[in-house]
Amino acid sequence: MTPEGRTSPESERWVVPRHLVIIPDGNGRWAQKHNLPIIEGHLRGARNMLSFADRIDQLGIEVCTFWGFSTENWTRSKEEVDGIFAVTQNMLEENLGEWVARGRRFMHVGRRDRLPPELLGTIKRFEQATAHNRGKTFVLAFDYGGRDEIVRAISKIGGRPVGEEEFENLLDTAGLPRPDLIIRTSGEMRTSGIYPYQAVYAEFVSSQVLFPDFDFKELDYCLREFGRRKRRFGARLETRTEQPFGWLGLQEATFKNFLEAVLPKINNATQLFLGNWRHGRFYRSLGLQEDVDMYKDLLVGGKKLRAALVVFGFENAGGEPEFRDGVLTAAVGYEVIHNAFLIHDDIMDASPIRRGQPSVHERYRTRHEQGGGMINHSQYGQAIALNTGSLGPLRAQEVLWSIQNKQDRIVEAQKFVRSVIEITLLGQRRDMTEISLGSLTARQVFEICHQKTAVYSVVGPFALGAILAGASRKEVGLINSFGVNLGISFQMIDDHLGLFGSEDIIGKPVGSDLTEAKKTLHFVNAWERADNEQRRFLENVWGNQNVTLEDIDHVKQLVEDLGVRKEVLDTARRLANKARCLVPKISTSLTAAAILDELITFVTEREF
Repeated sequence: MTPEGRTSPESERWVVPRHLVIIPDGNGRWAQKHNLPIIEGHLRGARNMLSFADRIDQLGIEVCTFWGFSTENWTRSKEEVDGIFAVTQNMLEENLGEWVARGRRFMHVGRRDRLPPELLGTIKRFEQATAHNRGKTFVLAFDYGGRDEIVRAISKIGGRPVGEEEFENLLDTAGLPRPDLIIRTSGEMRTSGIYPYQAVYAEFVSSQVLFPDFDFKELDYCLREFGRRKRRFGARLETRTEQPFGWLGLQEATFKNFLEAVLPKINNATQLFLGNWRHGRFYRSLGLQEDVDMYKDLLVGGKKLRAALVVFGFENAGGEPEFRDGVLTAAVGYEVIHNAFLIHDDIMDASPIRRGQPSVHERYRTRHEQGGGMINHSQYGQAIALNTGSLGPLRAQEVLWSIQNKQDRIVEAQKFVRSVIEITLLGQRRDMTEISLGSLTARQVFEICHQKTAVYSVVGPFALGAILAGASRKEVGLINSFGVNLGISFQMIDDHLGLFGSEDIIGKPVGSDLTEAKKTLHFVNAWERADNEQRRFLENVWGNQNVTLEDIDHVKQLVEDLGVRKEVLDTARRLANKARCLVPKISTSLTAAAILDELITFVTEREF
């Protein structure tokens, strides 16, 4: 047990409600506890309520209702009631501009006929100003009572029979999703009539904390409690006997520990994969054995982040243990696809080095030359490397059919991998299309980063694992949004390291992006900000195979002086933060959330 008396949250499911209701109780008791006037407690509670807006945005909760004043609160002293009205009006007026700018939507539920005209006017202005916003919806229940709401709804019917859907549309909450979770602070165990019709299947959590002291940490504890509940809605649910990631025996819920735990299992699966490939009926000749050996050498190096993401996607989506060996095989297959792309990429970029070693076409060239081959050695090396690279995706897709899993998932995975390969090739084609530096746009760079990197480096492996675990299309869609933002950020940091990093870090000569005329945001933004003389210099060195170290240093200094270096890094980190905001929506446990959070940090801080 933790000091707070709760079980450790490390293995609990991290699930956020679509509609959260907070009954902020304890303002008066907080004021008494601190020897302050009652109104000071309401003021502190109102400020605390506002502070939760950013946290609600971050968590991805679509709707949050705060109960500010009930129909029974009129029995309190006039001084306290007037104070609550004044605090509420000031809170709304002071925050209207910010909420409009942030795209948040404000709604009021409850009676309007008894509110002071000034407060009612402010509420209406707030609703009208935010009515077309598409961000999170914040609902203020003010002069609200559940019985009163139902009575008012019935009065609109006129005695005729109605169905549930029509009746819900007569309630104050028409158009909003039904509440999933009600949190009441100050230790009280009553709902006191909040949403009695809408919340029949809502979970209830009571917090001992008085609302002015109710902070993000306490909110997270309540959400973890919600995540432990099994919401049956009157039906039965199958239960999973094993916690996600439990088979890995993680010492800590970090990305580093996840990689350390999963890589030995991926490496074992790699040996089986290569052994089956080597002994296949078409691969017994010496030449084709050489091709398999090339993949073996490539699979030994690299971080295998994509393979690890396949396993992560499967575990995060609740994949069954009996299908785990198949997912490890699929992870290796995806890594083979990755290395196949690298083989082709090195040929297209005329790059002689990959991960500090000769690239595959250079190895074939050297062997052909040493063996006394008759045809052009470079042409031979490239031709055989192209053939070897083409084998990888075919072999990877073939083994997908052989893994143990449900047939419909395997078919969906096959289709998905094919689409990933196609999109990546389209991005590569776009990247190879010759275009002048002056004609290159930031939009083109983003599209290349999206197609060539984000889809196959993040979306592809993450979603492949999730599909093999039976994830829904909506869940895969959220993974896509997360992966696109993180993948583009990854590529921008990669481009940055290609110019400002070292050969030890990037595995190829620094400045090679310059000689290859690589389409990066650095060069686009530098061109836009450069004067005529600087543009002439950039035109002369971009794509020039004979650039000197002095030229590279000059480009780096120019990018620095024009403010481009900082701008690109800021853009990359902004995209990474967008991905971070999606973590609560796509992670199903605190362990998964922690691993993803550290992965994002790894992507954005690689240069350091």
